[in-house]
Amino acid sequence: MTASDRPLDGSVLDGRYRLDRLLGRGGMGEVWQAGDLATGATVAVKTLLGQTPASPEARARFRREARTAERVVSRYTVRLLGSGSDAGVDYLVMEYVRGRSLERELARRFVADRTRGWAVSVLRGIVQGIVDVHAAEVVHRDIKPSNVMLTDDGHVKVCDFGIAKPVGNELVTQLTAPGQILGSAPYMPPEQWTGGTVTFQGDLYAFGCLAYELLTGDRPFGTHDSREAYRRAHLQHRPERLSVLRPDLPPALDLLVSALLEKRPGDRPASAELAAIVMDVAPLEAWGPVRARQRLAAHDAETDRMLRDAEHNWLSNRPEAGLAASREVVRRRTLVNGPQADATLRARRVEADCLWTLGDLTEALALSEELAEQRVAVLGPYNDEAILSLRAWASRLGYLGRFPEAVVPLTRIVEARQDTHGTYSPEYQRAAHELALCLSACGRGQEAVPLLRAVIAGRTDLLGAEAPETLESRLLLGAVLLENDAAAEAAGLLEPLEAALDRGWVPTQRPPDHARALIANARLRGKRKR
Repeated sequence: MTASDRPLDGSVLDGRYRLDRLLGRGGMGEVWQAGDLATGATVAVKTLLGQTPASPEARARFRREARTAERVVSRYTVRLLGSGSDAGVDYLVMEYVRGRSLERELARRFVADRTRGWAVSVLRGIVQGIVDVHAAEVVHRDIKPSNVMLTDDGHVKVCDFGIAKPVGNELVTQLTAPGQILGSAPYMPPEQWTGGTVTFQGDLYAFGCLAYELLTGDRPFGTHDSREAYRRAHLQHRPERLSVLRPDLPPALDLLVSALLEKRPGDRPASAELAAIVMDVAPLEAWGPVRARQRLAAHDAETDRMLRDAEHNWLSNRPEAGLAASREVVRRRTLVNGPQADATLRARRVEADCLWTLGDLTEALALSEELAEQRVAVLGPYNDEAILSLRAWASRLGYLGRFPEAVVPLTRIVEARQDTHGTYSPEYQRAAHELALCLSACGRGQEAVPLLRAVIAGRTDLLGAEAPETLESRLLLGAVLLENDAAAEAAGLLEPLEAALDRGWVPTQRPPDHARALIANARLRGKRKR
């Protein structure tokens, strides 16, 4: 008999595997409980499409599933024991798992019955399975509740490598069938919908969808009637935060799931990082305060060391290494401590510095702005670290010639220094001088004049008329007045600076020769005015 006309129930494949009971049927195959007549063991046998003749493409995909599953050896995945073909029936032999699928368990349990400990223990098992799959250089591409088995003895196993693919030396590309993209619509990452390359990060996105459903009882992007609706949801929508639906969950778990559901693969955490968070950080409360403090202290020490290495690489002109290290610290610290924690923001500063050094000016500038706003929001507008972040943002804007935009952070610095230190303080005078310089550069010299007059008066009283800082402000005010047709006043300010130049004073704003030329120009134009 051929596969098309013989019933499989009770069949014995290759004289060894007796198919006793149909366990489930999917779009590409059937799974049977079977007896291994050679060993007496109970096994699971997956056959290709039961009694329906399979196409050459389906048979090739089925054989590839066997080769892929062979690569993964883990206690957290269903093991492949063998494969073969008998009278046109292709089959895989797998370990038999006594238990039920996570999909069935989710349907049976109400959200209220899902204790945090139970849910996190399931997530830990899935993560360990995913990490082992990725360690075998395999991308699963179909992580979902029905592909997770919960065994009767309390273990978790990831199963079904039907559309998995080994990475090897080739790109992991989209697997398609005529007219459709293969995969489970509620859990497919955006890149899978658009036909892009599906990497390890695609599995992590699917895991994020599964984790969200496990912890809340709802799918993150809702339940829809069509694949097109799911496609739009995954590409365009952002789900409600876990912290809103389950405020009792640890913050690290909320942050982790949000990171897993990022639209861009590069914004999602790596497999090893995912394992560290889910297996160590999220269930810490169940391990007791002493163990929790120990684990978090070890995490903090490790990431602090990594950040020091990142800073050293940047200072040693190795910005590529510094960027990679700082980004890893940012991811870890974001998930454990939150995106606005001081340690996270320090790592982001190093990231911005490395990006700037590497010439990625646009991204570095955007990160500098975001970092400055976060520093101000977290530490307050008067904090020195917040001021430094605002100054770095303004400095990079100035370097790019975007002076009108730089006025914004510089004005905030001036206001903060005035409120906390007063107008006669060195801190205020430095900030006001920098703002005046920026105003002059963007053609708003008239607004800079009163600022500079106040700065010169304050610096003269505090530091003396011949102090380099006072001379700098006089030079700038003279230049601004000259540009605004106040040549006589400019000459009065600038001519005394010639003696300071003769004594060896070197301006920081312009070379001494330029300063002398400015003085000469002011003297000449001032005489004409008179």
